[in-house]
Amino acid sequence: MGKKPQYIDRPNWRYNLLKKYVCFTLTKVFYRRFSVTFDEPLPKNTPVIFAANHQNALIDALIILCSTPRQPVFFARADMFKKNWVKKGLHFLRIAPLFRIRDGIKSLSQNSQSFDIDWNFS
Repeated sequence: MGKKPQYIDRPNWRYNLLKKYVCFTLTKVFYRRFSVTFDEPLPKNTPVIFAANHQNALIDALIILCSTPRQPVFFARADMFKKNWVKKGLHFLRIAPLFRIRDGIKSLSQNSQSFDIDWNFS
């Protein structure tokens, strides 16, 4: 459950097509205007963590997805990855498991596998 496939951060034409559809729908149908403000420019060759507070369910993650040219990898609670078909779907969507204390203190060490992503900044 805790092991992240090594391809989760690799370019994928199916994912890119889905991303274009989601971003088009989000920015042209639901939210015709929204703004994203950064205090300073994002570094180009360094990982960045966006921390969203889930005020609008998953819309915050979609706005992050559509607001950056990068290919973000998201995290979700690890118990969602128990069923194999759900795990495959979440990995396709570039979502990796994140273990919490409530999952057991010993399971926290499995987070290093999720954080061990070979970041591709091209």
